[in-house]
Amino acid sequence: MSVFSSPHVTYSPLYSRKIHMKAPVSLTSFRPQKSLAIAIGVLAVVVLPFLSYYTVNEGERGILLRYGKIVKVAEPGLGFKIPFMESVEKISTRNQAVVYQGLQAYSRDQQPAQMTVSVSFHIKPSEAGAVYTTYNTIEALKDRLIVRQLPTQLENVFGQYTAISAVQDRTKLVQDLQNAMRKAVVGPVVIDGVQIENIDFSDAYEKSIEDRMKAEVAIPRVSKSGNGENPGAIRYSGPGGSRQ
Repeated sequence: MSVFSSPHVTYSPLYSRKIHMKAPVSLTSFRPQKSLAIAIGVLAVVVLPFLSYYTVNEGERGILLRYGKIVKVAEPGLGFKIPFMESVEKISTRNQAVVYQGLQAYSRDQQPAQMTVSVSFHIKPSEAGAVYTTYNTIEALKDRLIVRQLPTQLENVFGQYTAISAVQDRTKLVQDLQNAMRKAVVGPVVIDGVQIENIDFSDAYEKSIEDRMKAEVAIPRVSKSGNGENPGAIRYSGPGGSRQ
């Protein structure tokens, strides 16, 4: 009995069928996959530790999230998280100031004015979680609480003053506006202070105030010229007298 064979197929006359032989597998075909696996392992060992911790600075609170849900509010310091599952958002509790320009209001005597007002505030540390839940960011909080209230409170308070008294009693005006803002802004924010940086009336009205103030300053000078008389006035000696 003879058997004719090729490298991969053996012919048997007895059974008249092909017997397929598997070619030998080279070990070199596994080397690229093995190298890639090693590289991924090394990268994971190096990178994962850096993704497993976070820091929160003084004047901040960290919102630890797991798939978008708040797990806890982290205090300043070092903390740990699960990579790819947890993340940290920062909420500042420092004092912040924002300036609003071109705010308009009318005085009690119906004089229009444009003002620049600054508001300083801070977030309560204990309310950092509520800030993130309700507003997500401090910018959104400012827009919904401070920006919406300031024009209304400025109009209400400024409308209680005349144009002149708003300038003369500016300290009281600022204090009244600050108190009004503290009452109106309800939420996880503290209004630390309010300042009116500038008050601009119309050019015509500002000139009229300037002229009035000059006139008020000139009156005492006239009264001091002698016996309360104007030295430039024309005087008469009597009913039939001559002019002096």
